[in-house]
This record gives sequence, C-alpha cells and structure tokens, in this order.
Amino acid sequence: MDYHRDHKENTVRASRCVQIFLCCNPEETKVERKALREKVYPRLREYCRYKHGLEFQVIDAYMGVDPDDVHDCDVRKLRLKLLDDCLKFSAGPCFVALIGEQYGSTGIPEEIEVNEFEMILCRSQSEGLRTIVLENWYHRDENSVPAAYRLRAKADVLPDYYNKSNGRAREEAHAVWHDDFTEMTMTFSTIITECLKEGTIKPEQAQKYFTSALEAELQHGVINQPPSILRNCICYVCKIPHLTHHLKKLLANQKGPQGPAGQLPQEALAHAKLLRLRDEILPSLATVSDLRVYTSTLLGNHAGKMKQEYIEELCQQFYTDIVKLIDSSNKNTQKPVDNFEGVEVENMKHVTLCNLYASLSDFEWKERDQIKEYIVGKQPNTPLIVMGGPCTGKTVLLATCAKQYRYL
Repeated sequence: MDYHRDHKENTVRASRCVQIFLCCNPEETKVERKALREKVYPRLREYCRYKHGLEFQVIDAYMGVDPDDVHDCDVRKLRLKLLDDCLKFSAGPCFVALIGEQYGSTGIPEEIEVNEFEMILCRSQSEGLRTIVLENWYHRDENSVPAAYRLRAKADVLPDYYNKSNGRAREEAHAVWHDDFTEMTMTFSTIITECLKEGTIKPEQAQKYFTSALEAELQHGVINQPPSILRNCICYVCKIPHLTHHLKKLLANQKGPQGPAGQLPQEALAHAKLLRLRDEILPSLATVSDLRVYTSTLLGNHAGKMKQEYIEELCQQFYTDIVKLIDSSNKNTQKPVDNFEGVEVENMKHVTLCNLYASLSDFEWKERDQIKEYIVGKQPNTPLIVMGGPCTGKTVLLATCAKQYRYL
C-alpha cells in the first residue's frame, strides 16, 4: 500500500483549500512575487471558487516579516511548519519554488552543544577573533539534554528591538542586531570551515552553520518527498549567467575533485551548493518523477528587457500549471453545497495558523484595546480597517488579538 498516496488523497477529500507554499530567496524575487500577487493569485482564487468550490491561498511567509527577522530560528521553524501544512492539507498543488542565482543567506544555530560551542570560543580566541558577541547572545542551558548553549531572544539582549513607541531606539537596536548577526555568522563560518578541514567536526554537525532557508525548504518540500507529493510540486528556475560568471570561474579553477575549498570565498562555496541543487538534483528528480522543473536563461546584453518578458511568461505559465494541477486533483469532486465537516477542518487549520503567527509577537500593542472594543461591540457597526506599511506587523497583530480575544 502507498501510504503517502492514500494519506494525500484522504486529506484532499477533507480539505477545501488549495494551499501552495512559495519557496524562494526574498531579496532575489521581489519583482516576481509582486507580479504573481497582483496578476495571478486573484485569477486563481476566482477559478477555484467558481469551478471547484475551493479556497485558494499562497503561503509567502516572507510577506510582512521584518527583513532583520527573516533568518531568525523561529521564523525558519514557522516556515517549515507552514510548508508541512501545505504538503499535508492542500487540495492539489502544494509547493512552488522560484530559484535564481542566489543560494541565500544562512542563519545562526538556535542551539549548540556545550563541547562544540566552547571549542568554537577557544578556536576563535586563538585565531584572534572576538568572542564577546557570541558570549553575549548565547547562554548555557543546563536543562537541555545534552547540555547546550541556546540563542537568547532579541528582546532579552536588546530591550528596544520591538519598541514601537521610540523609533530611534528601535532603529539603533536593529543596527546592533544586524552587526552582531553578521559578526557571529562570519565567526562560525571561519572556525567551522577550519574544523572541517582538520576533521575535528563532522560534516553533518557543520550543516546547521551553512544551510540556507532555500536549501532547507527544497530538501523538506521536494527532495525528501515521495512521487505522490512531487506530482503537485513545481520549480521555476531563472538563470542569469553574467551575474555569477566570476564565481563559476573560481569553481572551474579548483584543483582536483575536492579542490582548495578553504581558499575559496564563502560566496563561491555557496554558489557551488546552489548549482548542485538547481542543476543536478532537481533535474534528476524531474526525470524519475512528475516533478515539474522549468528553466529560463537571461543573457547579459538584454537581461533587463528579458527579465520583464520572463516575468510575464512566468505569470502565464504559473496560472496554466496550477489550473491543470487543481483540475487533475479535483476531477472527481463537486462543488459542495454544505459541508459542515469541511468547514470545521478549515477552522481548525486557521486557528493553528493564527497561533503560529501570534507566537511571533514579543511586545505589547497599543492598538489591542481598540480591537478589543470593536470585538465586544463598543464600536459603531462599521468595518474595522487595520492599515500599515509592509513589515509593520499587521498580520501578527490581528493573530495576537484573535488568540487573546477568541472567547469574548
């Protein structure tokens, strides 16, 4: 029995929502995501509702997240949880990746075993690197088994990090975090690379220091999934060779199969990992499964014009591919008149998503009292509109209020 296939089919019958997880590098795909959001998602939402009686949702979990928080451990765990939900519950297509020329930034580990962390401190000191930042951000947690150093919350180290009433103090705290994050990333990269060369740390231990969110999500959402899931996944690859020509040249000049890896800049090593994922693993999967991988190449002399044409073609291809997958996954279903059980399932998923977003709230909101008054009926019978620019926390605010005032 194909457990994955049966589980997926049973889940599709219970779910009344097409949920697609969008995997990408946020800095590299701003234009593509904006075009899809404005031109394609509304059409697909209408198509799902009128053709199949389904809801349509794309989970772009970088939307509304402060750029300084994108690589946080909590945000990465939240993204993987949302990815899991899409794989399990989507009524059809569940995963789309937009892949370009960037491997993506790596985060810093949430937890490091005591022996490993103290070894990093000793090696850093012997190499003349500062350790005060690492010691400030990581604290020893004796309750962990085995004992480990755990990354402290930003609000504990920088009390003004989430201070919305004092913009200047908040900006200064963000600047400190940015500098400290960069320094910790460089320290980990330098020391762990040397330890790998010496064999004092195992490659599997080192993965947490060098794996980007893009790779983690591709591994979790595509590479480690069975064929029954892959048939509902799509990868759109856009190659712009001239942007990374110098990195490819460095990699080509390596001596031997391993090459002088320690002498290569980290940017080149990261690009090598991207090439392995993008140009080897994904195409190989596509040849042995129903995974769809589309590749476009933009040439240097006309990259600007070609980029615009690529985005237009991407929007058309995205719409066509998703419609086909929705139709094939729901060809034996009819638009429901009344499905109480399905509504209950959807409600439970919304509650779970609400709790996940609410867990990102680390500070008090002055707007909560206004929302509470509206909910309990002290405001006039008019719509409540929450306004704010990108990354100002609108979704997190509403999720926090929904969780706290659910039973009023």
